[in-house]
Amino acid sequence: MLKIHADKMTLQQQVDYIGEKLVMQGKRSYCEKDNACVYGTGQGQHCAVGWLLDTTNIDLMDFAGGILPLSQAHADKMPENIKSNLDLFSVLQCIHDASDTQKALQHFRRFQHKFPEINLNKNWSAFVNRPMVRSY
Repeated sequence: MLKIHADKMTLQQQVDYIGEKLVMQGKRSYCEKDNACVYGTGQGQHCAVGWLLDTTNIDLMDFAGGILPLSQAHADKMPENIKSNLDLFSVLQCIHDASDTQKALQHFRRFQHKFPEINLNKNWSAFVNRPMVRSY
């Protein structure tokens, strides 16, 4: 996705898009070499926020760190909704990065409580409740 496309989406559309992509992906975006979750693996996998970033931008895809440091280092390359809603996207990242179903459900409930105006659709429920396979 390009920044220009993400900037044309509403916040709800972005959250729905991320949920759909994560369900299709089925697992975390993980780099074995760095032993860490990454915004993009170069093999079509992305973290939650990575689905809204310019996948052709190596600086964004290879960035090591959370959303706040990413937005500080590359604000001009990030969609406006991410920069304006760092707390929301941070919780989505936590759902995605959770290492087990219980932790994912805790973050899922935290999101629903903290951001009731955003609907986490069936894709997010499916992602949270998926079998956790630690193959990475």
